Amino acid sequence: MADQTPPEKQYSRFTIECIRVVSWPILRGLYRFRAEGRERVARQGPVLLAANHVSFLDPLLVAWPLFRPVRFLAMKPLFHNRAFGWFIRSGGAIPIDSLRGADKQGYSAGLRVLQSGGVLCVFPEGGRSIAGKLHPLKPGVVRLSRAAQVPIVPVRINGAFEVWPRSRRFPRPFGRISLEYRPPIPPPPPDENGEELNTRLEELTRRLQPSFLEGGGPREAEAANARAQSADHRQDTGTE
Repeated sequence: MADQTPPEKQYSRFTIECIRVVSWPILRGLYRFRAEGRERVARQGPVLLAANHVSFLDPLLVAWPLFRPVRFLAMKPLFHNRAFGWFIRSGGAIPIDSLRGADKQGYSAGLRVLQSGGVLCVFPEGGRSIAGKLHPLKPGVVRLSRAAQVPIVPVRINGAFEVWPRSRRFPRPFGRISLEYRPPIPPPPPDENGEELNTRLEELTRRLQPSFLEGGGPREAEAANARAQSADHRQDTGTE
């Protein structure tokens, strides 16, 4: 008999805590992981996180510094393998077809997480970056913010692409990863459908860029931005 539990309730606090305990020595020992800006994530009440997506590690990195269960919107193909699907569902993932709002069931499940006072994380690029750069964002995250009247907390991940990019089957054994919870973006007015949604999406794009340093941020963000600019310059001048 199929599980009739609503998607937003299909997770295990025990599994989440086990993942946290097992991953601690790996993140801190091998990847010298550190996070900044945790004070921008409320300790109670609804929270909507929006992160750049460069690695298999991203959900773990976003959730590990927070002492609250974090739910994720994840694309349905990830659940096709029954064992892996059970694992990520127990860890907080909610299956969704698209962040464009076409998948009403997944979108509604995410909205109910927020309406019940939970923490929801989305990756508004809609998939992992191939080259490590930020892809155009889909508007579903801003629509969730408007519907729940919850600010968006941008989350910038640095270094995870170098450790475990989409092209690698297994992660590199060493590296340096950092993460920053950046200043929240207020939700659009409840009746706004046009310009305000685009404005919020543009601001979210800006705050997910490595060069955004308002309120302080990891030094790796500046280094990542410098590397990206250098790579772009070499490409433009034909020196690589």
